[in-house]
Amino acid sequence: AVDELHAHKPRAVYDVLETAIGKRSQPMLGTITTAGNDRTGICYEVRDYLLKVLEQTFDDESFFGIVYTIDDEDDWRDEGVWPKANPNLGVSVNLETLRDLAKKAERTPAAQSNFKRKHLDVWVGANAALFNLEDWKACADPTLTEEQFAGEEAIAAVDLATRDDLAPRVTAFRRLVDGVAHYYLFARGYISQEAVDDSRNASYPGWATTGWLRVNEGNAVDMARIEDEIIEDASRFQLREVVVDPWQAMQLGQQLMARGATVVELPMNTKNLSEATKELGALMKQRRVHHCGDPVFAWCIGNVVGHYDAKENVYPRKERAENKIDEAVAAIMALSRWLTAEPPEPSVLETE
Repeated sequence: AVDELHAHKPRAVYDVLETAIGKRSQPMLGTITTAGNDRTGICYEVRDYLLKVLEQTFDDESFFGIVYTIDDEDDWRDEGVWPKANPNLGVSVNLETLRDLAKKAERTPAAQSNFKRKHLDVWVGANAALFNLEDWKACADPTLTEEQFAGEEAIAAVDLATRDDLAPRVTAFRRLVDGVAHYYLFARGYISQEAVDDSRNASYPGWATTGWLRVNEGNAVDMARIEDEIIEDASRFQLREVVVDPWQAMQLGQQLMARGATVVELPMNTKNLSEATKELGALMKQRRVHHCGDPVFAWCIGNVVGHYDAKENVYPRKERAENKIDEAVAAIMALSRWLTAEPPEPSVLETE
């Protein structure tokens, strides 16, 4: 058993214990901890994995856990929300003591941080998840296929930030439904066999087997395959443009243009991504964005955290290097271009 995992700064001890239980016939490793403030440590890694299991992004029947904490929208000073993080309140946790500590926390910033961490299990200093996964899951339609959009206008976006791991492209379509624009997103994740074999993500092998990831031999993503499939899409759809990051995908963009594709460079900065990032969240809540339930796509969406500037502009980020957000960023890139495009004219039937 491991107590107060958040205080284990190096991961060495936890890794040794996790490896050692493999010698047991019925191994079990138990961990208990309050929240911490080190997002690079083993504790936040284990917590993040647990949340993915609870959200059913990862399928791992061998991993069980529960988190007692307040919700993001809760006021930490409200006594009514304290039982969420203290299921034993009034038994082993004294309410009057919590009240005294809360009063001190209101007056002292350092005490506030300690109160949130130790008594409400709130990770201090951690960015909040930007998108609500429940909204994303509610937008899923397993019957959706790209073939249903043959001949329609599309925008494709490619994010090649990590060519030695996950490299995605997202194809986005726009349709009017009752006179309102809806967006249909299809993601393709490309990855090398080495990244799958290294188990950089425990779900990579399963996603590769089920076809959610397109795997090629070697230690780097097959860029020629991405290029060929984009050109193939140009023959199936009216591909308005291919959106690329000029810093990461200049060569791909040049090769696509040489083959007749319209390529638009979109620098990865707050100016270009903030509006589309906010719009994606709003579209999810309004059920105006649609996808086929791709689990890799859901994983990337769930990994996005928001970094805000003084003017409330937001830039999509990830908390940890292994928490890939590439497919989410590609979707934001495509949506950004759709938002600058002229809206389609409604048909007579839709107008009537």
